[in-house]
Amino acid sequence: MPAIVGADNLVYEIFEEDDGRKRIGRDLLRAVRKNKLSVAPERQDDLDKIKAYVSRLNLPDIYKPFTADEFSGEKEVAGGKFTLDERAAEIDFLRTKAERGDLTDKETRRASEILSSDQKDWRRTSAEVFHQRALRINDCAYVSVDILDVGVDLLREYEELIEKAAAAKDPQEVFLRAGDETTERLRQARAAVGEVYGKIYGKKAAGEMLMLVGGDEMTLALEAGDEKKLDQLLIELRRRVDGRVVKTAVGASERSSSSDWSEDDPKETDRRVREHLAALKRAERGAELCKIIEEQKRNLEMFLVQRFVSKGETPAKARRQADEVIEDLKLNDLAIKEKANGFMVLSGDYKELTVDMIKEAIVKVKIKHSE
Repeated sequence: MPAIVGADNLVYEIFEEDDGRKRIGRDLLRAVRKNKLSVAPERQDDLDKIKAYVSRLNLPDIYKPFTADEFSGEKEVAGGKFTLDERAAEIDFLRTKAERGDLTDKETRRASEILSSDQKDWRRTSAEVFHQRALRINDCAYVSVDILDVGVDLLREYEELIEKAAAAKDPQEVFLRAGDETTERLRQARAAVGEVYGKIYGKKAAGEMLMLVGGDEMTLALEAGDEKKLDQLLIELRRRVDGRVVKTAVGASERSSSSDWSEDDPKETDRRVREHLAALKRAERGAELCKIIEEQKRNLEMFLVQRFVSKGETPAKARRQADEVIEDLKLNDLAIKEKANGFMVLSGDYKELTVDMIKEAIVKVKIKHSE
């Protein structure tokens, strides 16, 4: 069974070539993982076998902050000139001195640096620092970046590890490395965000960048300032990082809390915190719009590949042709931004569009290639 046809008439390749090896198809894996694939009754048995296979791959969906070598103490942590054992010893030393009340000024600064950094990525701000400083920005923009297909890549990584473990003398050693590739991918994504930010706002601003680190997502908080610069940030992030990019904001003119807010005023503090959390929460609505566009784009890509193959092209050439069509439609560089009247889609050429406009453009392409 080289392929399976869904109820949507799209063809899902069961296996793909990946570095000379057969791997379960990415589109198929994504659809099965999200339970979005249904088939005709005569293919249900095939689908059940695929689901059973995926369920066997589905080890804990956990994003490790460190690699196996870093956990073992054999390698310095990325972004820091220390091992985890050395960092733990330093923290114990500082804690003991703090309890005795005899920290030096240098040690106090060092303790502050450690407490201010995220424990998953020492180069980023801690959640406490992020929220505290973001609250103080009167005209605050929040940029959320959600890395795409991390769960799918993790399953494919597990698939490869299971094969290696079956042939290994020490399977446990192999499984300890589960998720290492995903850990590195997430680090690279966070580093890319920092590079883009520095390119647009300068090196000094990049060093002070507020980033809230999650599992496969991150959020920036910054002064909204120049809208053109902010738009550039959104598009450049979308081009460098394979993820959903959503901007929400709490503009100074939209705040119910006072612009000269003080932490000493509990009522104003409560208003400010609510505005802050609401803006972070609204990013989820923007992400839902991204998902709608992504699904439309994937369906278009699969449709085009099928059409080109039916006309005699090889699958590899059909995919290249489909990619060219999608590139012409500028579907690869889209970001979502919040405006006063709701969410808009920002295209790679900085035009503001609606989701319906994108859907209409996709329908026209399908009609054109159906002829």
